[in-house]
Amino acid sequence: MIQKKESQEEPGRIDCSQRPLGSKDQTLPRGDLPPVLRRRARLRTFWLKVHLYIGLFVGPVLVLIGLTGSLLVFYQAIDELLNPGLLTTQGTGAVRPLDEIVAAAQARHPEKKGPYSLVLPRHAQGTLIAWYEIPTGRPGTSEWLQVLIDPYTANVLGERFWGQCLISVIYKLHYTLLLKSAGEVTVGVLGLFLLLSIGTGIYIWWPLFWPPRWGRLRQAFGIKRGAPPVRFHFDLHKTSGIYSALILLVIAFSGVYMIFPEYIKPMVGFFSPVTQEPEPKSIHWPGAAPISVDLAVAIADRVFPDAELKEVALPEGPEGVYTVTKRQPQEVRKSWGESQVWIGLYTGEVLAVRDPKKNTGGDTFLGWQFPLHNGEALGLPGRIVVFISGFVPLILYVTGLQLWLKRRRSKKISWERRGSDQNGGRLGDPQVMEGLEQGGSEMRTGERTVVTWV
Repeated sequence: MIQKKESQEEPGRIDCSQRPLGSKDQTLPRGDLPPVLRRRARLRTFWLKVHLYIGLFVGPVLVLIGLTGSLLVFYQAIDELLNPGLLTTQGTGAVRPLDEIVAAAQARHPEKKGPYSLVLPRHAQGTLIAWYEIPTGRPGTSEWLQVLIDPYTANVLGERFWGQCLISVIYKLHYTLLLKSAGEVTVGVLGLFLLLSIGTGIYIWWPLFWPPRWGRLRQAFGIKRGAPPVRFHFDLHKTSGIYSALILLVIAFSGVYMIFPEYIKPMVGFFSPVTQEPEPKSIHWPGAAPISVDLAVAIADRVFPDAELKEVALPEGPEGVYTVTKRQPQEVRKSWGESQVWIGLYTGEVLAVRDPKKNTGGDTFLGWQFPLHNGEALGLPGRIVVFISGFVPLILYVTGLQLWLKRRRSKKISWERRGSDQNGGRLGDPQVMEGLEQGGSEMRTGERTVVTWV
């Protein structure tokens, strides 16, 4: 790191020729840096360019993903606020049997197969959602229809397609950029770029911090009071990036995992086994009557008696099974459940069970990813932290763009002034580059090159 010292001849300017990178007291003429410091300066310049280009070309999309992610932290509450007639009810008393609710959904759409699943209300005044998978006619694509039902009366309150209401558009914008499967892959790749950007940002910041001295610590973690705009932008960029680095790393990695689980799971499995999702099938007995939805839930209740019911996936075809999802009190994810029971369609036999208490280390690690991604793993404080973190890419992009534009203007002025003085500072000088990278402007006094904050 350059030790900034005001020149006696040029008050307020930093004489970059006086001290090499990483030196406190040693004075070397410009161009006489030790080879190790030259290599370090070149390497730092390379990673700075990587960091810069990721920000310039990928930054705007990461800003969009970050802002939409902030909204999605509280998407259910926002959705209910925007659509109270569909998503809330004033009903009280006993909840109607699930078989009656299924019958109400089927009566609404007797021509459709389903419903696919029933999602239970997330609170006492919420509505139950019956999901229908509607083929679009294109191979491998479907639309999802929500039928909203009052759980206290089994009355259908309305319906909507997921992807046509505002909150679902924001949801799709966040993880697909509204580009379907191609957009989902793009967002996953952008997540990898974000991980690289965070890593390069920490690498560039590190010289400000090491070796640890009080002055260096204050410079690395603080914002200088009363600083000129360029210095303020640099300090804001630096501090907002380093304070949020760990959170953004967690959010970025968990997002990459959710888009590319087929690649992440084998990596995790190298360290700890990852349990595969069971795929049980019911034995089809000709003429046998299927068990009811309520009976399937009652069977799951015997397996997890203290767990909260979250979803019932209904059988698909004669070999289908009931998949009952519940949440036990100690589970890290608050809005969903990891406890699942697969139940035979005709016999009511428990075909498979997934109990988070018996998870491997790999299962536990992967199970934490979504709750960390939206902050619910740490309750409301965690959600608030993730909500705020969604604005960090915007801060980093705006401040980084300001520094880049200032540096471009400084380079242009420097080249214009360089013509007559062959002994002046070179823009590629590591010492000069250090100052310019921090938002300074290149100036010259005689045979010395200085960087000044303007």
